[in-house]
Amino acid sequence: MMSMAAIQTAPIAVRTSHVSKRSASVKANVPFMGGRMPVPQRTVVQGRKALQVNATFSRDMYLSMDESMFGKYMEAPEPASLNGIGENVFKGAVADKYLKAVGLTAADMDDHSWVKDVAKADKIAKAVSQWGLDHGASSWCHWFQPMAATYRHGQTAMVQNALLSFDSDGKPRFNFSGKQLLQSETDGSSYPNGGMRATHTAAAYLTVDPMSPIFLRGDSFFVPACFVSWKGDSLDEKTPLHRAVQSLSKAGTRMFAACGVKVDGLVNNIGLDQEMFLIPREAYFKRMDLQLAGRTVMGKNAPRGQEGSDHYMSAINTAGPALNAMKEMQAECFKIGIPLITRHR
Repeated sequence: MMSMAAIQTAPIAVRTSHVSKRSASVKANVPFMGGRMPVPQRTVVQGRKALQVNATFSRDMYLSMDESMFGKYMEAPEPASLNGIGENVFKGAVADKYLKAVGLTAADMDDHSWVKDVAKADKIAKAVSQWGLDHGASSWCHWFQPMAATYRHGQTAMVQNALLSFDSDGKPRFNFSGKQLLQSETDGSSYPNGGMRATHTAAAYLTVDPMSPIFLRGDSFFVPACFVSWKGDSLDEKTPLHRAVQSLSKAGTRMFAACGVKVDGLVNNIGLDQEMFLIPREAYFKRMDLQLAGRTVMGKNAPRGQEGSDHYMSAINTAGPALNAMKEMQAECFKIGIPLITRHR
């Protein structure tokens, strides 16, 4: 295997030719695991001249190739950009632009009392729907986390509805009202288990959660909501959480008062940690336990755990699809305001 100095000084066969389009490639065969690994094509263009470079590199050499090897013929990386980050979540500057058009500001949404003001809810609904339409969303839904969603692959629930309505003369138009935004009725008979209640007692209600921002995915905007039965029983995972927060704030306020400190209430913060296990698609479809249970039911532990840097925090594999998968997840999270800023093995 050639050294770095040898590679840089070794003669490289170069063939140039004039082409009509700005396209060309660099091809190399890389010694890897005792064999030859084909290297992905690289574009190398100078004006209307294209270079086709054929050489043999070591695996480490290929992964460390930089401008010193190809000089001005290397492709320049695109500059980093903040464009698109946070654009699919209705809050802050994104929301303020549309709320000002109806006489409100983002501060009006930060004051959660707007859910008790139907007139203000109508204005917010108009602003949200216009934002959605401008971004290609013609549907909406109340989005919630039903009971036991955490243990069912994190499944969430929704019923998507078109913004479409018809006038008396049959003319279609987009319409979304404050009444729709605030609350909707749906079938609660499936929660926590189907067939437990008679049909006339199976009604359930979805109520907007003003503490969670509205976000956009595909052709729909999602309104985070709480899900309760017709008697007020919680049928989701968010309602008990909110009720627990209220109880803690009430008890904490009393405790501080007993200590001679006056506070308006307590706010809970939680630090989220997300672990993702990437499995090749063909391997996943061979494992019924992963498909049905979302975890390993059969099998044995890996021969090595997180010792050293073999698996944990070692260099991310750039040859396989793992890094690209993480990049795609990051990009989608950034769009809806989730700061998924860390990635590692």
